[in-house]
Amino acid sequence: MPRLGTEIGFGSIGAPIVVPSPWPVGTIYPDLEPGVLIVDIVPLDPNCIAAQATAQIGRGGAILVSAWVEGAPSTDGCSAGADTNQIRIPLAEPIGDRRIYTSTVPATQGASEAAELLADRLIGLDEDEAVSMIQLEGFEVRDVTGADAVESDFRPDRINVERSEGVIEFATVG
Repeated sequence: MPRLGTEIGFGSIGAPIVVPSPWPVGTIYPDLEPGVLIVDIVPLDPNCIAAQATAQIGRGGAILVSAWVEGAPSTDGCSAGADTNQIRIPLAEPIGDRRIYTSTVPATQGASEAAELLADRLIGLDEDEAVSMIQLEGFEVRDVTGADAVESDFRPDRINVERSEGVIEFATVG
């Protein structure tokens, strides 16, 4: 299996990005096109988008999707393909049964950065050790093991954990 942080896909729309600025990822569609993730973004200017997205190996072997927009104002006109808010990310390997997630840091303007870093460290820990670590760092814990759906009251100071046989299998911020 590729190492944490290994890029397994890249896509872009619009002009090449010179000054990348992290941007919140909207809906991620893993099954609209075989071997491709399709990512929605809400652009700064819906008439002229310059954006890129990557898929890389993230926590617990899951796929981490990240997006960037051009951080510097453009004096150029719109380029071909810059009128859509979906970025196609062809993948170098199959999704399989891996989870797909995105960082909450861009959407919270950095308020969730400490929680995201902690979530990265929790995978594989004993449940009691992980809960103690989360609480010691000042975050709340929500066990979402086996939940088909959870309340969508996003909180940057809460870590959602999924466990299997007393071990943390996955963790997300929210």
